[in-house]
Amino acid sequence: MAYELSRHYQEHSPILTGLEPLRRYERHPAAAEWMDAQQWDRCAMLAYAVHVGEWSDYWGGWSWQRLGGGHRALGDCRTVVERIREMAERPDPF
Repeated sequence: MAYELSRHYQEHSPILTGLEPLRRYERHPAAAEWMDAQQWDRCAMLAYAVHVGEWSDYWGGWSWQRLGGGHRALGDCRTVVERIREMAERPDPF
């Protein structure tokens, strides 16, 4: 995941080392910062719920959001990647 996130940031905010782009094994600083800030004991749905920031007084926690993957393996994987990109591009609202 760190590799893909680094590719994403390199595409949108390129970093050069000397006169060359980052090498495959090098991580974009923004990707490294985002990865370090995550709490990996959470599932994707909960991480996205926190990111959206909709509180549920009834449940006493964050309201889960539909991820939109269709409950098929490939669709769910692609959707989680899309939600991770969305969270990386826009900081949590609070």
